[in-house]
Amino acid sequence: MSGRPKAVVVGSGPSGGMVARVLALSAEYDVIVLEKGRNFFSGLGGPTDQVTNTLSSDEIGYITRTGAIMPDPLAEPRTFRTDPSAGDHSFVGNVQNLPTTVGGGAVHYDAKARRFREVDFMTNSLMGGTPDKPAIQGTTYADWPVQYRHLESFYAVSEEIIGIQGPARRSGQKVVNPNPHESYRSTPFPMPPGTDQINSLLLADSGNRLGYTAAAVPTAVNSRPYRGRPACNTCGQCLSYGCPINAKGSGAWPLHDALATGRVTLVTEANVVGIEHRKGTNGRYRATGVTYLDGDGNSHTQAADLVVLANSPIEATRLTLLSGIAKAPNQASLSTLTPTVTEPSGLLGRNLMFHLQIIGIAVMNQDIHSFRGRASTQCLDSFAGAGPSAKQFNPDVPRGGILELGGNYDPVNEAIAPAALVYGADQKQWMELGPLTKRIASLTMQGEDMPQLSNYVDLDPGVVDIFGQPAPRVTYKNHDYELATAAYYIPKMVEILQNIGGPGSPWPTVRPVAAAIINTNVPAVAPGSLDGGAAPITSATPFSDVPASAHIMGTHRMALDPEHGPTDPFGRYWAFDNLYYSGGGLFATAPGYNVTLTMWALSYWVGAAIAGGVGGKGSYQASAIDADHAALLKVLKRLDPDTMAARTA
Repeated sequence: MSGRPKAVVVGSGPSGGMVARVLALSAEYDVIVLEKGRNFFSGLGGPTDQVTNTLSSDEIGYITRTGAIMPDPLAEPRTFRTDPSAGDHSFVGNVQNLPTTVGGGAVHYDAKARRFREVDFMTNSLMGGTPDKPAIQGTTYADWPVQYRHLESFYAVSEEIIGIQGPARRSGQKVVNPNPHESYRSTPFPMPPGTDQINSLLLADSGNRLGYTAAAVPTAVNSRPYRGRPACNTCGQCLSYGCPINAKGSGAWPLHDALATGRVTLVTEANVVGIEHRKGTNGRYRATGVTYLDGDGNSHTQAADLVVLANSPIEATRLTLLSGIAKAPNQASLSTLTPTVTEPSGLLGRNLMFHLQIIGIAVMNQDIHSFRGRASTQCLDSFAGAGPSAKQFNPDVPRGGILELGGNYDPVNEAIAPAALVYGADQKQWMELGPLTKRIASLTMQGEDMPQLSNYVDLDPGVVDIFGQPAPRVTYKNHDYELATAAYYIPKMVEILQNIGGPGSPWPTVRPVAAAIINTNVPAVAPGSLDGGAAPITSATPFSDVPASAHIMGTHRMALDPEHGPTDPFGRYWAFDNLYYSGGGLFATAPGYNVTLTMWALSYWVGAAIAGGVGGKGSYQASAIDADHAALLKVLKRLDPDTMAARTA
């Protein structure tokens, strides 16, 4: 035994892998990572070029069936309703399920790695709001306790650890970024952009000709060999699949670094169902360990001197409720908070946020090789709201979200799509035409979602999972702000789709033959004429209130004091000395950008605070975060001295 204190990290996804890496490199702890799912990697912690996996681009196994990395919604259901008036639940099954596997959800995502901007951390005050009087009525909109200037170096070091490709490059002493919508950077991207998809370029060109500014999208996919892993071979199956050649960045790679220290133990098929805790001598509480069930259902208790929850916001909320730390909201009065001695804010599980994703597609008059590529190689940030600096902010510009430009579809899904309508020779003709695999161009807006007390996670009183544990219940409904914002930007999205190719374009012979907004949760306030000739199809698509963005934020909002959030600015639960949360649950708001890079940056921030002994106060002044930031930078420089981030911090 090393004699070092034991740290338990719950979850091995992007947040868990990064926290484990920081704690392991600090040499302050022996780290035990408890992962609910299985490990499809071999050799993690050894030579990087010898790490292999059993992931595959199996459309049958991962799309038409429940994928090996996904929880079975029959065995591990979640429940959903829009509000308590709907009864205990209106739906049982897959509610924002994420993979349970070593590396987490980032194993199968399409790897967009976006920073939030300066304005995104302070929008409430820029709009004239205060901590107790949000700028947007009916929400709990708030500034973050940390600002872009605090996280910038942690964004930078995360980009180097994971391996992010992007367009910003160094020119002399300056970092030059062709995307005017992004905030300043201290470092260039570790890798330049990779090969572009034609459909991404077609949409970017259309947007540029309409007066917007598109740019290569930062992505956690290697454009060249990086840190012992190969470059992407543009197989066309990034989205929804793991990468068989390890070219994609995920939570597995910071975990790989952590395991290489020899101070980390990875335990898989470990379903944590309880946080053991007691009151300490100083009046605060201490986590003493966790209880978990192994793959055979046997119960184990792992003692710990430090516990970090790094699982999804939904599962972390469920765990704290099961452990008696937090109390569920009062359904009869959702505006009334429910504080406890172990969770004094009464806000744990509240302010659940997803992105309102608006999807538009166009089908081209010719083959544009849509199937080949990384799902999206260009982005357009013009619809995310004014910025990126406070001086450039305009509250009258609706805060929508970025547009991901591109889209690809695999052959099996293309065959399934019309199966209810056509078969036999007609389906064969459909497949030969290839409207989805060969001719599609799509754009997706990651629409900002408002934090609301009425959107929350608790335990369903009548549904349990295969382990006998109460299922997490999601109560969620969109706010008028994001619905109105979507209605504002949908016509502009359709205009981009309809403007593809033609005269003035580098592809003058390419033209759309159909364009439509197709997602099932198009807001009712959207003009009905937008879909044009496709309206009979899109209007027949079953409407679903159940979100499916896979972007889960809030429930564990970080705040300057216990009155405004369950955790402090460094992820510590206010009533505890040694219980932390790290990940998307810390988000105070949900800016319209992909979430994973901010989760990595925050997880490094949380880990550095623990390793550096920063935090632990009963409340904070905003100005004090600057001094704490300086202390965390010292930790970064000590742990990752050979990075560009450390040299420029």
